[in-house]
Amino acid sequence: MKFAESTLETMVEFHRKIVWLLIAGILVGLLNLVIKPTGVGHAPQSQSVNVGQSKDGKEPLLTARDYLTTADIAQREKVTERAVTEWINEGRIYPEPVKQGKAWVIAKNFRILPSDSECCGETQNP
Repeated sequence: MKFAESTLETMVEFHRKIVWLLIAGILVGLLNLVIKPTGVGHAPQSQSVNVGQSKDGKEPLLTARDYLTTADIAQREKVTERAVTEWINEGRIYPEPVKQGKAWVIAKNFRILPSDSECCGETQNP
């Protein structure tokens, strides 16, 4: 009988230690979340949209109108839209335009690069 009582007491004591270890583990886990939240060590990512001016307030931020279409460039350069798309296909517009759907999106600060014959001083015979 004494053996059964001592075994029962040992089991109850062991159970108490297990419960305290479990509670301590939960507390440590919670403190770890509070002290070091998830995502620490990664650059923060903003979900906001900037509208208006840059951080220093001097330059306006890029907007949808900071990009041109082939029609805009054709009107500005006094050529056809087909000529503009040929320039794009030849790689003569820098920075390189991006195709969105059926339309080309061209940076407002684009440059038209000379063709190979223009840059070397060669002329075509008429």
